[in-house]
Amino acid sequence: MTVIVGVDKLDVLIKKLDKVRDEFQDECLRRLQDYSPVRTGLLRDSWQVTYNADSGVLNFENDAQNEQGDYYAPFVEFGTYKMPGAFMATRVQGEADGILQLALRKAGL
Repeated sequence: MTVIVGVDKLDVLIKKLDKVRDEFQDECLRRLQDYSPVRTGLLRDSWQVTYNADSGVLNFENDAQNEQGDYYAPFVEFGTYKMPGAFMATRVQGEADGILQLALRKAGL
C-alpha cells in the first residue's frame, strides 16, 4: 500500500481556496449593490454573482425589470442619451485585483 504524506495539508489549502472564491464573490456582490443607483431598490437587490466551475467564469447578472417588463440594468450600466452610465459592473471588474487581495487576506492566504 502506498501512503502519500501531506494530503491533509492539501485538503486545508483546497478549503482556503474555496473560501477565497466565496469571499471574492461576496465582495463583488457588495460592491455591485453599493454602486447601484437607488430609486426603488429593485436594481440593487436584483444582483446575483455566480461562479461557473466548468468554465471558471464569474457572472454578474441582474434581472430587474421595469413596469413594461424590460430589463433595464444594461441601460443604467452604460447610460442612454438621456442619462450617463453608472458603470456598476465595469467598476467592479476594474477593481478585481484589489478584491482578490482582500479575499486572500480574509481566507488566510
